[in-house]
Amino acid sequence: MFFIKYLRTLGFSAANDIFADNAWYFRNALVRANYTNLQKNIHETTEYLEAFLRNLLLNENNELHNRNLHISGFLNDEKRTSEV
Repeated sequence: MFFIKYLRTLGFSAANDIFADNAWYFRNALVRANYTNLQKNIHETTEYLEAFLRNLLLNENNELHNRNLHISGFLNDEKRTSEV
């Protein structure tokens, strides 16, 4: 993957394991980092991509669940009400 090669040129020791184990999450995190729908009050957010990268680069242990990336539906509504 080009991203791993790029990180290695910057001096990071990046392995393919986290990408292999979380490929779908990484893809969805990239989408969320770039998706905006103003009519539905949905704004881009990098928080999920940052969690992935913190795990990769800083050896953190953030939970990477696709259900957390849902924009609409029961899971997202439940998350919003628990944050209020």
